[in-house]
Amino acid sequence: MKKILAAVAALALATTIWAQNVVVQSGYTVLYDDAGRVLLVVASSAPTLPVAPPDNALLWRTDEAKFYVWSGGAWSSALAVGTLTGDLTGDVTGNLTGDVTGDVVGSVSGGTVGGTVGTLLQARVEHADAAVGTAADCGKTVTNTGDDDGSGYTLPDDAPSGCRIKVLLDVAQTFTVTVSSGESLLLGADPCAAGTITCADDGDSVVLEVSTAGASGAWAGEGDAGSTGCTCDDA
Repeated sequence: MKKILAAVAALALATTIWAQNVVVQSGYTVLYDDAGRVLLVVASSAPTLPVAPPDNALLWRTDEAKFYVWSGGAWSSALAVGTLTGDLTGDVTGNLTGDVTGDVVGSVSGGTVGGTVGTLLQARVEHADAAVGTAADCGKTVTNTGDDDGSGYTLPDDAPSGCRIKVLLDVAQTFTVTVSSGESLLLGADPCAAGTITCADDGDSVVLEVSTAGASGAWAGEGDAGSTGCTCDDA
C-alpha cells in the first residue's frame, strides 16, 4: 500500500509540475522548462511572444502540421535534427544535410543533391531500345521512358571500378538489364546465371556497381522500390 501511495504522490507531483510549466494564451499554448525558458509553442500561426524564445525552441503549427525552430530571431522551417530513424513521408523543402540510408522515392527539384545517391538522382539517361551503355552512364539513372515493351539496356563493357548505374522504370513494361559478354552479374546474394535482370513495374529499380573491373568484370546489384521488384534471371 505504501508503494502505491508513493507512486500516486509522484504522479500527482509530476502532473502539477507539468501544469505549472504550461501556459495557455489567446491563440497559442507554451511549454516552459523549469528555468522559465520556452521549449515548445503550439499555435495555428507564428505568434509574437512577450519574450523571445531561446534558439532551438520549437513551434508546432497546427494549421500546417509542421515544426518550426526559433533561430536568429525568427521562426525558421529549417528544422535541424540529429539522427532520424524510420520512414519520412511527405515533402522536404529546404536543405537536407547528412547521409540517407534507404530508398528515396520521388523527384528532386529546385536544387542539387550531393553524394553518391545524389549523382544517381541528378542525371537521367533515356536510351533507345536495346541500348548498350558506355562509361559516360556511370553515376546516372537509366530509365525506360519512350522504350518499347520488352526493351532493355546492356551495362557498359569494361566499366571502371566504382562505376554505379541505377536502372529505374517509369513505365510499367518488361525491361531487361544485361551484362556484356564475359562479365558476370549478381543481384543481392543471387548470381544471375543468365547474365540478366528483369524489371516490369512502374517504380521498379536496381542499383548496379562494378565490383570487379576489367575485361572479366563483375557487377553487383541491389534492388529496391516497386510493387514486384527486379528479379535475377537464371539460365
